Amino acid sequence: MYVSDTKIAMVDDHHLFRRSVAEFINQNTRFTVNVQASNGKDFIRQFRGAELSDRPTIVIVDANMPEMDGFETAAWLQKNEPSVRVIVLTMNNSEAAIIRMIKLGAAAYLYKGIDAPELFAAIEAVENEGVYYNDYLPRDSPPPEERPASITWYSITEAERELVRRLCSEEDSIGMAKDYKMTLKSFEALKASLFAKFNVSTRIGLVKVVLKNRFVE
Repeated sequence: MYVSDTKIAMVDDHHLFRRSVAEFINQNTRFTVNVQASNGKDFIRQFRGAELSDRPTIVIVDANMPEMDGFETAAWLQKNEPSVRVIVLTMNNSEAAIIRMIKLGAAAYLYKGIDAPELFAAIEAVENEGVYYNDYLPRDSPPPEERPASITWYSITEAERELVRRLCSEEDSIGMAKDYKMTLKSFEALKASLFAKFNVSTRIGLVKVVLKNRFVE
């Protein structure tokens, strides 16, 4: 029988949900959930205490948890264990949360309402390709050679660079529209014109291009 070396941690404070998902994943012999934790602190304790060969290479984490949430957990992994891939499985599908997790290196962002095939597809994609694309993490951030050759950080205006910086933060569009003294509809048009310059169609796509090219740290 084929036994996978892919070990997974399931980090979620909802015990029944966590156990159910872990048991379901374990039915697939390619993966083993060998760490279950109710928050980031619990996960780190178990991770540090495990033998190197038993440490998970993929961590499925909820965004919102008590004591140490998914954002803090992803930040810890990014700093201390960057080779460990993070899959976010959460009810929090706000744009700000997605942007924050992308900046923390999340390899997949999933809503808890997904069905089983998508969960396994995400795990397999993250394991084999390092990332899973979906509506939350769209495949619209082309590599640099596919962007218009004229676009560099300094080929856009300072005003446009400032807007890019704000769009790469966790600010919401309503607040930014008010700052720009625009209606939301006009602000969305302004964003769309900026997206076109970077050859992307969404704010998430812009964030990915900007981070990949280190336009904004």
